[in-house]
Amino acid sequence: MQAILWNEFSTIQATLGLDERPVTYVAEQKIMGLFQDANDLYGEMDWIECFNALNDAQEWIDRLSWSTLDDTAPVISAWGVNPNITTTGFEVIAQVVDDLAGIENVTAYVQVDGGDAIPYPCTYYNSEWHASIPSLTAAYNIEVWVVAWDWGMNRAESIHESLIIADYTLYIYITIIGGVALVVIIVILVIRKRG
Repeated sequence: MQAILWNEFSTIQATLGLDERPVTYVAEQKIMGLFQDANDLYGEMDWIECFNALNDAQEWIDRLSWSTLDDTAPVISAWGVNPNITTTGFEVIAQVVDDLAGIENVTAYVQVDGGDAIPYPCTYYNSEWHASIPSLTAAYNIEVWVVAWDWGMNRAESIHESLIIADYTLYIYITIIGGVALVVIIVILVIRKRG
């Protein structure tokens, strides 16, 4: 397996020019590192991890090959959430196409209250990419967007959609104060009628 992959990599590497895209050189370095890892793991007789390293190398060889042919990002033609962005969970659905290299992955990102963006990998089903977002604890904002990568290492990002959660703190205080005031008025009226 390693010899076949090395031969495939060497053939592609021989065609690389000096003016390739930066991601192409990143892929080349990643592949060489994975082959070194595979050699080290083979020497340690860790066959499963050696196989995993070579499997990763195969994927990076595919990326390297496509990066020299495809410099066009995938197209996120449509996307949305079902039912709507809510704190009780929702589903992100995206339609993504790529004319040449093909889609490698699509990920929905959710950012709650300006914190870290949480990735939710999408699965391909019925010509669409789907991600299920679980219940969230948000105080004031949930932001959602989709990122797609093709095998040529081109990236596309959708617009961001947000749900702004109303701050009900003021309404709670008004309700409490109004309730207390109503009780006080009723007590005063009852005392005046008796007295």
